[in-house]
Amino acid sequence: MSSLRVVGGSVDVTVVDGVVAPGVHEGPAYDASGLTVLPGLIDLQVNGAAGIDLTLEPTRLWEVAAALPTYGVTAFLPTIITSSPAARSAALETLAAGPPAGWAGAWRSEEHT
Repeated sequence: MSSLRVVGGSVDVTVVDGVVAPGVHEGPAYDASGLTVLPGLIDLQVNGAAGIDLTLEPTRLWEVAAALPTYGVTAFLPTIITSSPAARSAALETLAAGPPAGWAGAWRSEEHT
């Protein structure tokens, strides 16, 4: 069981194995003094971010995913608009390969386990 406590912000939160849990648990604490603590956003249509258009550059998916938490997005659905079969294939291959080693960013939590 892994846990993390966020303390000192607008609310104290404990996360155990990726799920917000009531009560106090052991584990490292992140000091959020002076910050507002909010749940992450789930964006159901992301065509790109940080200057990257996923339809034009689908192999840069993980760069987009790494940038999204700075906007409060913690999970998302990458979206490719109508495009060539090659662009769709590149997008699907990038997604299937998964994130590179050591990567951190927005994605579905079950993908990280």
